[in-house]
Amino acid sequence: MTSGENSDTIEKSIPKYVKTINANSPEKVQEVLNNFKDEVINEKVEHACIITKSSEVYRAYGTSNNVKVEALGDKLIGATVSHNHPIEETEYSFSNDDISTFYKNQISELIGFDEKYEYKLSRVDLTIDVEPEDWQNEYDVRHANVILDTVYKYHSEFGYTRRERR
Repeated sequence: MTSGENSDTIEKSIPKYVKTINANSPEKVQEVLNNFKDEVINEKVEHACIITKSSEVYRAYGTSNNVKVEALGDKLIGATVSHNHPIEETEYSFSNDDISTFYKNQISELIGFDEKYEYKLSRVDLTIDVEPEDWQNEYDVRHANVILDTVYKYHSEFGYTRRERR
C-alpha cells in the first residue's frame, strides 16, 4: 500500500466482474466500449473496461493518473482493455505504464481516450501513425514519442493509432 491509500481504495481498484457478453460479436464489444466511454469521459479518475477472450466484462477504477488491471492475470491475454485519461492529467496518448501493461500482459487491444483523442495499441491492426510534422506542440509530444517507441523500442510488433474523437 502506498502513502495516501487505504484498504478501501485498494479493494475498489481491483477489477470487478460485471457481466458476460458475446465477445465474438464486434457489434456487442463496440456497444460495451461506447457505453463505457460515454459513462466515464468526464471522470476525475481513470476507469478501465476489460473484455476478456472468454467474453467476461470487468470494470476497475484507479487514481487521477493510473488504473491497475494486472490483478486479472492471465485473463488479460488477448483481452480488449479501454480506459479514460482525465482532462486534467492527459498527455493525449498512452503513458509508459500503459504501454508496458499492454506489452507485458499480452493484451490484444488497449484503447485510451480523453476529451480530444482516442488512441489504440493493437496486436490485431499493425498500422502505425506517421510521425507528426510539428511534434513539439502540447497535443503531439507524447503522441510522437509513442510512435517512436512503437517503431524502435518494440520493433513494430504492434500497431499504434490516434484519432480525434467525434
